[in-house]
Amino acid sequence: MEPLNILFVEDSKTLQMIFSKKFLKDTPHQVDFADNGKIGYEKYSAGSYHIVFMDMEMPVMDGFESTRLIRRWEKEHAADQVPIIAMTGHTEEEKIIESYEAGCTEYMKKPLKQDELFNILEKYGSP
Repeated sequence: MEPLNILFVEDSKTLQMIFSKKFLKDTPHQVDFADNGKIGYEKYSAGSYHIVFMDMEMPVMDGFESTRLIRRWEKEHAADQVPIIAMTGHTEEEKIIESYEAGCTEYMKKPLKQDELFNILEKYGSP
């Protein structure tokens, strides 16, 4: 797999550390972090990413709003849609549906598992 530029939008520093230091430790991927959806949107619109992992419940701006803003930005700039992977501990069907309606490509349940992460990267992660 070629190296990916990943945006990980998550307010938990612990999950940020697990994602980069444990899950992706021995991979060539580059990860940028955003502590909330507002920062995530700002980094996305100013950067270049192959895939976004988006926590759906964060302070300042949640993942639903951030995803909608990213999709609007892509449309306004005639940019290809980058896969956005919703991450949440909620398993209620309405939250899953809400994430897809906001523009997410896929859904991952927390706690995240390394094998599921690699499956997502394999499925969506071609530069």
